[in-house]
Amino acid sequence: MSRKDLLSLVYEHRVSLAILVSYLLAGYLLQATLLPGMMAGLWYSPVYRVFLGGGVVSLPIVFVLARWRVRGADGGRIHGAEGWRVAWRSARQELFTAPRLLRLLFVLFYVPFVMSVFGRWKSVMHLIHPFAWDERLSSLDRWVHFGTYPWEDLQPLLGRPIITRALDFLYVPCLVTALIGTTVWQGWREDRRRREQFLSAFALSWIVLGTIAATALSSAGPCYYALVTHLPDPYQALMGYLDRVDASSPLIAVGIQRGLWASFTGQVSTPFDGISAMPSLHVAMPVLFALAGWQYDRRLGAALTAYAFLVLVGSVHLGWHYAIDGYASILGVTLLWILAGRLARE
Repeated sequence: MSRKDLLSLVYEHRVSLAILVSYLLAGYLLQATLLPGMMAGLWYSPVYRVFLGGGVVSLPIVFVLARWRVRGADGGRIHGAEGWRVAWRSARQELFTAPRLLRLLFVLFYVPFVMSVFGRWKSVMHLIHPFAWDERLSSLDRWVHFGTYPWEDLQPLLGRPIITRALDFLYVPCLVTALIGTTVWQGWREDRRRREQFLSAFALSWIVLGTIAATALSSAGPCYYALVTHLPDPYQALMGYLDRVDASSPLIAVGIQRGLWASFTGQVSTPFDGISAMPSLHVAMPVLFALAGWQYDRRLGAALTAYAFLVLVGSVHLGWHYAIDGYASILGVTLLWILAGRLARE
């Protein structure tokens, strides 16, 4: 690994780096002027280890894929030990090179670092702008859906424990897996412009949607509606249903919702805290993955689009979001993807 490799890495990712540095400096500026301690713990988040672990796991997978692609001069497969030796030589020459591994390491650090900076911002959003939009967003959600709350329309179809548990699994564990997998894929990706487009769009989503818009439209979401508005709760029946399902076998969503509120009210201290509903980053991320998937292969794009739709449905059914939180995210991340594409061509 040479100095030239490092300079080339910085130049290739100059746009995404500029976006991240601006976000980071804005956080430290806010800490210095208004909120002392805001950026504390930024460098010690366990999320870094999770992504680096994903990168390590990808190494043997990439090697096995290289072995599968090995063909002889006649186009036939090379069997046995010789096939593995040819695959190893090919991998060392094309895949396990210093520049490519350096790019992989950069991406595996970049994505969780954006998330960690966001986590520090999210923990103080309610101090900058206390929850004020839940009543209006809930009313708008009902108006958009012709006089009924979206969860009421979905409940006859989804109000079965087996379906609820499936959506619960898709909403958190699968999303984390998809995020790590997409990050690793982008790290291995050779196309500089498309990799830079993804990274820039990723960072802009967490900044523009997850920080700026979320602070301006400060809201907690249906699961906390009564707690933050002190008004009659139109989501009481939904949350009652989720509590009953959780009582028979714990739901990840209900456990996290309780933990976040306990952290928000100072009852416990957790590495990840902060509550925000509008717009939904949980929906924005699968949409971003789908956009990257369509760019690569139609089948991958279609599969990831279907997944994004299920996350949108799950965000409403599990009480996390008003449906319009997801609609705003879909529009927002699509516009940011287009903007990132233009920036990547500079």
